[in-house]
Amino acid sequence: MVKNLPQSIDATTSLLASEGYVADRALSTLTFLSLTLSRPIFLEGEAGVGKTELAKVIAKGLGRDLIRLQCYEGLDASSSVYEWNFAGQMLAMRNGAEQADIYSEKYLIKRALLQAVEPHTAGPPVLLIDEIDRTDAPFEA
Repeated sequence: MVKNLPQSIDATTSLLASEGYVADRALSTLTFLSLTLSRPIFLEGEAGVGKTELAKVIAKGLGRDLIRLQCYEGLDASSSVYEWNFAGQMLAMRNGAEQADIYSEKYLIKRALLQAVEPHTAGPPVLLIDEIDRTDAPFEA
């Protein structure tokens, strides 16, 4: 079931409060505009101030999936989008599978970024990219 987006800043505040998140007017305004304009929210701050919790609350309040990409040093674009199940492909080849078959979706491991752009019945998911500052400069860019 697709839940409707809040139609006002006050409705956004109520949505967040219904999930136990206390937001001031500025954060409610930011969240409302982000949802209405289909734009990302970029939050920066000390650990424990509620950045991750906001993503969880928005996802739960709207009935959407939460997809989390935990960043770390050495993370590259390919491993955050998809990877191939090489072991599964090798076993399939040993069992006589055609080469075209081993490159099917059956052997594709979908990572956070690919999952986030796929269609979802409940509406677009909430993608949380956590600690992006820990990645290498090319990935962060």
